[in-house]
Amino acid sequence: MDSRRETILAFIKTRGHASLGEVAAHLEISKQGALRHMEAIEADGLATVAPAEEHRRGRPENVYKLTPAAYEHFPHAHRELASELVEFLSEAQLKRFFERRTARLEAEYAPRLAGLDFEGRVRELAKLATEHGHMAEVVELPTATATAPSRTSPPAPACPA
Repeated sequence: MDSRRETILAFIKTRGHASLGEVAAHLEISKQGALRHMEAIEADGLATVAPAEEHRRGRPENVYKLTPAAYEHFPHAHRELASELVEFLSEAQLKRFFERRTARLEAEYAPRLAGLDFEGRVRELAKLATEHGHMAEVVELPTATATAPSRTSPPAPACPA
């Protein structure tokens, strides 16, 4: 992949999304030149384009977002760091970390979930997870019944605590 495309991917990754004009300004090239790069990146399955959620008067502006495939072009040192931190921290420290993280995410998500019904909250949570780099989608399953699923084998014996 050429350095311009790598620059574009890094730019969009750090911002979360970018318009064609923002990409062009960042590269200091014309919008037409930026469009050629973005079309190639999109054709490679590394970015998607969609109308901006908020736009000013006039023609709606499109924004580009990276696909999960694009993230394979970036180093994954965070996985190793996270693994080492989990090994280093005590159980109490990990518990405190996740409690704080949960509180922060709940506070961050609450405004976007307020007033939505259950289905709306599920869909918005999937969007939020995707915005935070997770691959989330809502899959509708057939309506469940009140009967318990049948087992093909006996339940495993309980393990002593």
